[in-house]
Amino acid sequence: IDSMIKTDELCVGDCSGTITVFSNGALLYSLDGITYQGSNLFSNLCAGTYTVYVQDSNFCLSIDSTVILGPSPVTLQAFSDTTICIGGTAQLNAIGSGGVGAFTYAWDNGDLTQLVSVSPIINQSYCVVATDSNGCPSSQQCVSVTVNPPLSVIALSNQTICVGDSANISATASGGDGGP
Repeated sequence: IDSMIKTDELCVGDCSGTITVFSNGALLYSLDGITYQGSNLFSNLCAGTYTVYVQDSNFCLSIDSTVILGPSPVTLQAFSDTTICIGGTAQLNAIGSGGVGAFTYAWDNGDLTQLVSVSPIINQSYCVVATDSNGCPSSQQCVSVTVNPPLSVIALSNQTICVGDSANISATASGGDGGP
């Protein structure tokens, strides 16, 4: 075997690796020493170590090995779960890691940026996927935004008074975040 050119997997587990074998006088090529082919190209290979067998017209055998590598998986963190008031805005962020090169982000609300601002009027989840420069996606991650109910005030009683009199009044408030 004079030389071998290999290409590694693009994405974890996609089995897109190849090995091209160059061997002067070779007629048959194999990766298992049993099943031979006339082509010097092996494709659809998963990450791993491969032993290459080459046979010439005199049935002389040459053996070499090479390793097809796979990139690290694309992982994603999306945060933060948050609570806002109606009319408020939440900042959501995603951080990709692993894979190859830079990342692009796709949120299910159509935003294509790493950091998004959202202003839902009801409780809502937002999901995002990161994709590396090889086109390998992460698993989807979701964050929840909880919207506090609107503030509401209810007067507890109607009272009739004369000019100059005083009265005690009270009301009940609800909604919001329950704070003062």
